[in-house]
Amino acid sequence: MLQTVTSYTDCNAYRVVIHALSGVFDQITSLRQQELAPVMLGYLKQHYPWSSSCWSGTGGLGAWLEESFGKFSIYVDYQDLRVLNAGFDSFESLDLLSASQVAQLTLHSGALNNLQLIELVFDRLEGGNSFQDIEEFLEALARTSQGLDISPVVRDVMMNRTFAIIMSGKCHAVRRHPDLFSPSVHCSIRALSGVFDQITSLRQQELAPVMLGYLKQHYPWNSSCWSGTAGLGAWLEESFGKFSIYVAYQDLRVLNAGFDSVRSPPN
Repeated sequence: MLQTVTSYTDCNAYRVVIHALSGVFDQITSLRQQELAPVMLGYLKQHYPWSSSCWSGTGGLGAWLEESFGKFSIYVDYQDLRVLNAGFDSFESLDLLSASQVAQLTLHSGALNNLQLIELVFDRLEGGNSFQDIEEFLEALARTSQGLDISPVVRDVMMNRTFAIIMSGKCHAVRRHPDLFSPSVHCSIRALSGVFDQITSLRQQELAPVMLGYLKQHYPWNSSCWSGTAGLGAWLEESFGKFSIYVAYQDLRVLNAGFDSVRSPPN
């Protein structure tokens, strides 16, 4: 229906439709939201190059993004945004992008080998829903088809700031409400496991004690701070991910009494 309607509309009518759909964005299922974004993208690409100037003229990139896609912009590929509006070919757009779009900008801009740019990237990730954003960001990097050539100094910053997010001020609240915050920690561990093979062996060994320190800091609740499915294998996966191979067996026994038996899972 949206595709049919927009086939016969001019810029002004298109903006009205986008504004109306954004108004009911939260009432639309996530699947439908994702399906509507490509229709909007198709309309703008069909009328390119005038689409980049088909807006009210007030504001800058934020105004263009709002009038072109509304709240659905989070589902638009970063490369498509660059094609439609050259302004997105810079870090000036950083605060307007979703975490996955930030990952695409990071890959495109060479930030994986630029200390100043990667600091800006993590400033943005920390500025929103940090737990969710860091997971989405790392998973987007892990999904890329191109090789991740990350300089050692940038890798250090990425790992340090990732764990700074995990062990941020919210950890104080974790002690009081572990069930509320523990899934976010596990999401970050899963995201790091997703790029495990891109991390040097030395860095892998250095990260494991950080995870161990976090769990020991919040012992004894950490042994039950997991989804509750399966058994020791699930606990190990959600607590350390692939980094569990670098954790001493004695530490595993301290954190989870289940490892004090011959039935504990192999490394």
